[in-house]
Amino acid sequence: MTDLPDHLPKHLELIQAVVDRHARSSFLLKGWSVTLVSAIVLLAVRSQEPVASLMIGL
Repeated sequence: MTDLPDHLPKHLELIQAVVDRHARSSFLLKGWSVTLVSAIVLLAVRSQEPVASLMIGL
């Protein structure tokens, strides 16, 4: 097996940090999306014109 360069572990740590950051951002974005869609649906259900409210919200 060939010798690994000395900088390879540092590069792998950097890549892992980027992957972790992207995963955390994706999780937060999905959470906020569910919250916002739920709020829009709730407002549409309570509105006098539910179809119009959904069209405006979406």
